[in-house]
Amino acid sequence: MDKQERKSQMGHLMSLTVCAVCYFSVAVMADDVDDPRGKMTPWDKGAWETGQYRNVFLEAGYKQEDIDAKLAKAYEDLFEGPNRVYFEVGEDMAYVSDLKNQDARSEGLSYGMMAAVQLDKKEVFDRLWRWTVKYMQHQDGPREGYFAWSVNPETGRKNSQGSASDGELYFITALLFASNRWGNDTGIDYYAEARRILDAMWSKDGTAGVRNIINTEHKMITFVPEGRGYNWTDPSYHVPAFFEIWAEYAKDGREDFYRECADVARAFLHKACHPVTGLTPDYAEYDGSPLPGRMSEFGFDSWRVPMNIAMDYSWFAKDKNWQIDYGRRLHDFLYSQGVNTFVDQYSLDGSPRERIMRAPGYRSVRHSLGFVSTAAAASIMGTQAKSWKFVDGIWNAKLEPYEDGYFDPYYDGFLYLFSLMHLSGNYRIIKPAEVVHNDAAADLQIIGTETASRTVEGGGTGPYKAIMVSDSSLATHTVFRPQDLDVFGQSNKLPIIAWGNGACANSPWEHVNFLSEVASHGFLVIAIGPMPQEGQRGGGRSVSSQLIDAIDWSIAQNSDPTSPYYNKIDTTKISVSGMSCGGLQALEVAPDPRITTAIVCNSGILPNRSGGMPGMPALEKNQLEKLHSPVLYLLGGPSDIAYSNGMDDFQRINHVPVFAANLDVGHGGTYRQPHGGEFAVVATAWYRWLLKGDEEAGKMFTGRPCGLSQRPGWVVEKKNFDQSRFLPDE
Repeated sequence: MDKQERKSQMGHLMSLTVCAVCYFSVAVMADDVDDPRGKMTPWDKGAWETGQYRNVFLEAGYKQEDIDAKLAKAYEDLFEGPNRVYFEVGEDMAYVSDLKNQDARSEGLSYGMMAAVQLDKKEVFDRLWRWTVKYMQHQDGPREGYFAWSVNPETGRKNSQGSASDGELYFITALLFASNRWGNDTGIDYYAEARRILDAMWSKDGTAGVRNIINTEHKMITFVPEGRGYNWTDPSYHVPAFFEIWAEYAKDGREDFYRECADVARAFLHKACHPVTGLTPDYAEYDGSPLPGRMSEFGFDSWRVPMNIAMDYSWFAKDKNWQIDYGRRLHDFLYSQGVNTFVDQYSLDGSPRERIMRAPGYRSVRHSLGFVSTAAAASIMGTQAKSWKFVDGIWNAKLEPYEDGYFDPYYDGFLYLFSLMHLSGNYRIIKPAEVVHNDAAADLQIIGTETASRTVEGGGTGPYKAIMVSDSSLATHTVFRPQDLDVFGQSNKLPIIAWGNGACANSPWEHVNFLSEVASHGFLVIAIGPMPQEGQRGGGRSVSSQLIDAIDWSIAQNSDPTSPYYNKIDTTKISVSGMSCGGLQALEVAPDPRITTAIVCNSGILPNRSGGMPGMPALEKNQLEKLHSPVLYLLGGPSDIAYSNGMDDFQRINHVPVFAANLDVGHGGTYRQPHGGEFAVVATAWYRWLLKGDEEAGKMFTGRPCGLSQRPGWVVEKKNFDQSRFLPDE
């Protein structure tokens, strides 16, 4: 039988398989489950566009401090614990070992580097890369620039000279991220190292059978870049998001080709994933059909596919409709098998495999942590209540030996760590860092009781260069202020803005661009949570009273002759503001008689006070009757999960001026865009109008039509603006 006949016959068999499982499909698709958290709602846009990453664990009701601890424990288990797979060598090298197979693999070294750059572990990254270059990378010959996929870590001898293409894929992407995060002048030129691999890849012309890791005819990643393996692929190697990263940061003139590779990878996955179960073969032809042989069914390699698809959805969402449907199909199938009992090997149609794959010393199926983890990662795309059960599944899982004694801290461990990172919003596109040059750093003014400072995005675009500082007299908060306080005094004072963070987080790390930008226009902005370090995320949970603490501190500073803020703060002009859960915190304290205005971002009071996540202010709608000052609602349009709550608040407020502004960016807003994006533009204008009496800024909200309604993308509503006692001018 020739190749074409074989493909035709396999297509016929696939059709019969689909018919055979159609009853199963209807049965599992018809029913969802009851869960107090309701149906999951996927985000509409990717992080590349919004700068936002979902913390699915937080949405599921788990506490931020517990999420941070679980992620830290998973990293510790892999890199530091008694069952670690990371081993340091000498003063400046380290390797990752596949302990069960007693070797070091390009897969594992590149995974270790990706985890290190994502979690800002520079020393770990550098050690791994030095070992990789010395023992794994070919320095000359036909394979120059490529990596031996397996090395004996005890001797440094290459067990196999050839490459596995996923290793190169991860190495290049991790190095580009390292260049963006740490720059290229700290001992390793990460960008040059990434380009060396890429340039070597493109120089391969078939000499000694060695070729590009991408099959340039099909525009797909190969299983291996030489021999017969160049003519077929591994579905788990298809990571469209990484090709998008190459297109943005490789800067080798092949941007269009890499973007096309990303699109082709997405189209390939459409074909490779079973139409009912979503399962993929471990090896496949370039048309998506299973490669005949022992790797034609769902096994260990294919565990990674759900995580890769979820990553592409989370980062870019360019194939969101198919990806959401894929997540539904996969979860329907696995839930039908038992959310706590589904196994790690199947025929593609979901039936048991006739021949079970062997792991070192064992030949059996089990409820493997690696697949439990990646199946949970697919919840990022979830639309059903049952997807919460997969999130709960990974939350309750542990990296420990199975009942039969099998234990794989390497493969299970990395897939567990990566999936925890995805589900906590910590597996991210690392964009180039804002560089503060030495001369600028020298100009920073740390005054009074301040202990640390940092410039964000050059200090903002306003007339007063802003800095972010930590002050020992309010160590529980972060202060954003103009760097030069000497220009403020009797005729030019700093209004007070107290800010609550998304998810009620005890850290403003997600909002620093936005808050610094606002401060650069002459405001004292005090955010809940200690000052975040570069790359720091998380920070536990906060409470609404911390907004009052910020206001009280500011007023005290203005009255203290020893304070650098003495007589420089306008204590009669105060705003409480916040995003999402922080917006509810702002609404909770807004009745304070000192408050001049409130801004509620991507938020609104829930119709059921007990329907929110743990720690969220349990407000009732009658809280709105206690407001006594103008309110601005900044929402992300109908795709914002808080849209209906916020607009319902707007409709209910009839006694004070209220303005609702919607930009279709979803729940994440634009806070992490350069200088806080459009949300910062609008919020700053509101502050300037209500807190500084700037009539020009007020034109964005006054008049018919108002200025904001003429700004592209914005949809606005306002009412009660005839109550002029509240407003500077209308």
